[in-house]
Amino acid sequence: MKECNSCHIKLNTNYEYCPFCQDKLVGESFSYYPKYKKRKSPKIFKIIVFISLLIALITGFIDFQIHSYLTWSMYVLLALLSNVIINYYIFNSENDIHNSLVGYSLVLILIAIIWYYLTELKYITDYIIPAICILIMLYTSFISFFTKVKPLSFLSINMLVVIEPILLVLGHYTINNILCYLSILIFIIIIIRLYFFHHDELKEELIKIFRI
Repeated sequence: MKECNSCHIKLNTNYEYCPFCQDKLVGESFSYYPKYKKRKSPKIFKIIVFISLLIALITGFIDFQIHSYLTWSMYVLLALLSNVIINYYIFNSENDIHNSLVGYSLVLILIAIIWYYLTELKYITDYIIPAICILIMLYTSFISFFTKVKPLSFLSINMLVVIEPILLVLGHYTINNILCYLSILIFIIIIIRLYFFHHDELKEELIKIFRI
């Protein structure tokens, strides 16, 4: 509150002078509403940008030394650029961080699939895509112990994720299926866990949606 020493009144205002006697007010103005502060990107985002630039330079240099022009490093650059854009959205979005990270992981899978179709490198389907799927399922399982996640939403996310390894195996896109089988096994464990520990909640959600 600001105060006028001449009028002996207190005013909640941003004015510098008293509206009655025009003497200078002393003190600071007080507002019941908190000041809006623009959300700043955390330090980790700057680290991600720095590492992405470093990887882009290294891969570009190696690619140029081998082929005398840029080939596969361009796909790496596009993937890194997408990674930076998505991370910027996550750290500056007011949405739930859980949903943002899951969406980010699904976009990574999409980028890996596009990368495979452009390059036909088997290690992408053997290791990268299944590894991302495993990390998503482990992450959602871990976070469900500490936050209130609806069982049906939890199941839907993991069903969407496990489709990729199943299609890779059925379509014979992989040479080494170990990680694909591991991701499918994790999904089966998730279903068993939901049945034994969240059966009633899952049933209630299904009744509300499908009016069973």
